[in-house]
Amino acid sequence: MGTKFQKYNISDFQKISINCHIFNISIISSSNHDIELSWKDTVMRTLEIEKTEGILSITDRASVGIYGTLALINLKKDATLLVKIPSSFSGNLILQTKNDKLYVADINITGNIGVSSDSGEILLENICANTLDVRGNIGKINCYSVSVEHQLNISARTSSINCIINGIPDDYSVYCESQNHRSSYPQNLTTGPHKVSVINKTGIVRIQFQNNSTIKKQHSYYNRHDSFKDW
Repeated sequence: MGTKFQKYNISDFQKISINCHIFNISIISSSNHDIELSWKDTVMRTLEIEKTEGILSITDRASVGIYGTLALINLKKDATLLVKIPSSFSGNLILQTKNDKLYVADINITGNIGVSSDSGEILLENICANTLDVRGNIGKINCYSVSVEHQLNISARTSSINCIINGIPDDYSVYCESQNHRSSYPQNLTTGPHKVSVINKTGIVRIQFQNNSTIKKQHSYYNRHDSFKDW
C-alpha cells in the first residue's frame, strides 16, 4: 500500500491525542494552518483516526494473529507516523507510545505538550511550549534546546535523562526528587519564574542550561499507567 495523507484545520481542535503501539511517532512543525498526517497502512496494521468535538484521536491497530520474528519485522516495516503541527496550536498535544521511538522537533506552540513512553526512546529537539511534560519508564529521554513558559516536568523510573534548556539557571526554579535520597543535589536550586521538576528513581539525570552550567544527579520515580488521563 502507498503512503496515505490526511489534513485537518487546526482551529477545529483543542486536543490532539496520539497513542500508537506499532507506529513510530514523529512530530514536526507545519508551515501552514493545517494538521498534516502521513503514514503507510498494510494488511497487518492500520491507523485509526477519530474526530469528536474539539478532539483529534489517533491510534493504531494490528490484525489478529500470532507473530513470529519475520511477521513482527513485516509489521514494523516503514511504520512511521509523521505529523505536522502548526505553531498556532494552543491546545493539548498528547503523544504516547509503548516500545517505539518518539521524536518531536521544531515545535513552537502556546499550548501544552505531553509525551509518554514505556520503554522506547524519547527524543525532543527545539521545543517551546507553555507546559512540557515528559513521562518515561526505562527508555532514554533526550531533550535538546527546550523552553517553557510555565513548567517543564521530566519523570522516569530507570531512564537516563539528558536535557538542555534554553535560558539561564536564574530563569528557573529547579526541583529534584530522589526516592533513594542518595543525591546531595539541592531540591530547590533557584527561584526563577519558569519551573523545572525532574523525578527519577535510579537513572542518571543531566540537565544543562545554555550558559553551560550543568547538573548531574540521581532522582526518583514515575508510574506511567494511564498517562495524561486527567488532561
